[in-house]
Amino acid sequence: MIVPFNFHELKKRPLKAGSIKVYLVWFDSYGAKSSCIFIETPDIRLLVDPGASAMQPSYPLSATEKEELCQTALNTIIDFSRHADTIFISHYHYDHHTLPSRAKTIYRGKILWIKDPNRWINRSQWGRARLFLNQLYETYGSTDYTAMYTKPENNLKFNDPVEWLPLAMAKDYGDYQNRKNQLLEKGRAWFNKTASLWHKEN
Repeated sequence: MIVPFNFHELKKRPLKAGSIKVYLVWFDSYGAKSSCIFIETPDIRLLVDPGASAMQPSYPLSATEKEELCQTALNTIIDFSRHADTIFISHYHYDHHTLPSRAKTIYRGKILWIKDPNRWINRSQWGRARLFLNQLYETYGSTDYTAMYTKPENNLKFNDPVEWLPLAMAKDYGDYQNRKNQLLEKGRAWFNKTASLWHKEN
């Protein structure tokens, strides 16, 4: 198999804007699912969304080749992580973060900016966030989880998201308006159910 990129080749090809350098660490077009970039400025060296997953079954490679590319992606991400001081995780899909049990060195000694594990998160990612945080503690030498807990917030309020979309809500969709209203009600019911999880488990 021809491996499209590796760390040493990518380090030679940053996108530049003044003193800022951006490296396209790994993306789906390289052959494994990922959206990882490395940003280097005079103030910070930031690795964004350090995760990789094998491509979907319909992708025209064998399962073995897809897994090899996924491992190459992960190795490249690990190489970039050695140069980072901060890691940002936008959400908890596995092509955007890597569990510490899979790659122990990625997060060691780093500042972590991670998606809030308690709010504005669906049930699946809510569980993945807790798995990730538990593994961080276990991997880096602590099983005392009390330090990462905070007191519940009793006055949480989650407004209907469509309140922030006045232009879209004011638009008349003609014959599609009834269907739009049905979908909005379905989405509102899902949102309220999910928000109840944030209230109960925050």
